[in-house]
Amino acid sequence: MCNAMLGSGVLGFPYCFKSCGVVLSVGLVFLVAFVTEMSLNFLLYCSELTGKRTYPSLAEASLGRKGELLVYLAIVLLQVSPLPAPPSEMPG
Repeated sequence: MCNAMLGSGVLGFPYCFKSCGVVLSVGLVFLVAFVTEMSLNFLLYCSELTGKRTYPSLAEASLGRKGELLVYLAIVLLQVSPLPAPPSEMPG
């Protein structure tokens, strides 16, 4: 879901359109939009059923403590993963 949101990922759209063609690219954009909408609706439905208001608490309600910890780990990795490599590992 995170990658489907508009942001810096929109910079890849021209390459996608060039590589896949206009028809396939537009179809993929609509497919990703549909899957994102369904995922958000599912999360809202689960939130209403459980009364939980955060993503980690929803994971705990459905998967237990390990599920909650897994979600926290995924959030941390999502925030840390775009960090640049140390200068010693950069090409050039």
